[in-house]
Amino acid sequence: METETFHPTAKPEHVKTLLIAITLTLIALFFQSFLGSIATFFLSVIWIITILISIIVELRTRAVTINLEEKGISVKQGILNTKQVFINYSNIANINIHRSLFERMVGVGSLEIDTAGTSGAEVLIHSIDNKYLQKVIELAKKGGDE
Repeated sequence: METETFHPTAKPEHVKTLLIAITLTLIALFFQSFLGSIATFFLSVIWIITILISIIVELRTRAVTINLEEKGISVKQGILNTKQVFINYSNIANINIHRSLFERMVGVGSLEIDTAGTSGAEVLIHSIDNKYLQKVIELAKKGGDE
């Protein structure tokens, strides 16, 4: 089996940010006749903040790298301070997938991996594409053998 590398997607956060920005824009446009140039300033600030949030979200999701390897899953998180975890498929006790209604609409979910001998989740990663969630489940069921 070849190592497959992927990152979480920023799609849900981008959609939420964009919806909030559009809503605030519509509100500002509605009140533009009352507020005048302040509304124009407000619109500029809304879109500058939207762009900055989108950049930060993209960097945060790119800072997480998941490798599906022959013997297990490797997860590296962080840019300046990094954390790397390797979990053998044979040590995985539970895999939990969480999907809200919104996450199901955009085709992502959260992955929680529990290992034997630990309390709580060993790894928790948000916004993983559904095809990779299924791949992790299949590999864990097979113990990594393909």
